[in-house]
Amino acid sequence: MLNLKRFGFTLMEVMVSMAILAIAVTTLLVIRNDAIKEASRAKEARRLKMLLEQKMGEIVVGLEKKTSGYFADEGYQNYIWQADIKIVSLKSQPDALKKEVQSINLKKITLTIRDKEIESSKGQTIETYIFEENPENAPDDTQKPSTDSQTTSDSKF
Repeated sequence: MLNLKRFGFTLMEVMVSMAILAIAVTTLLVIRNDAIKEASRAKEARRLKMLLEQKMGEIVVGLEKKTSGYFADEGYQNYIWQADIKIVSLKSQPDALKKEVQSINLKKITLTIRDKEIESSKGQTIETYIFEENPENAPDDTQKPSTDSQTTSDSKF
C-alpha cells in the first residue's frame, strides 16, 4: 500500500481564499477612491472660500466697483462671482423721553461664487453688513481741530 500524504491546498480552498482577497481589495480601493474625492471637494471648498473672502475684501474697501465678474487675474477663469449690494434701513424704537426714532443704514453685500462650467453648481455665498453713516446723523465737521498740541520727536541713533 502506498502512503500518500497530502501537501498543499485543495482547489476549493484556493478559490475561497482568492474570493476573500478580491472582496477585501475591492473594498479598500472603493474607500481609497472615496477619500480622494472628499479631499478634492475639501480643496475646492477652501479655494472657493479664499476667493470669496478676497473678493469681499475688495468690495468692502472699494477696490472692486463691478457687481459681477470672473477670476481671470488670479488664474481661476472658470469661477464666476456675483455681488448683490442693497441698502438696508433700520429704525429704532421711539425714545421714551424725546419720542425720537433714529435710523441707520447698513450696506448688505451678498457675494456668490460658482463654477461656470457646472450649471447645477450652487457655489458658495458669503454675506456681510457694513455701516453706512446717514448724513443727518453725521457728526458736525465744522469744528476745527485744536492746534494747541505740539509733537516733538527725539531720536538718537
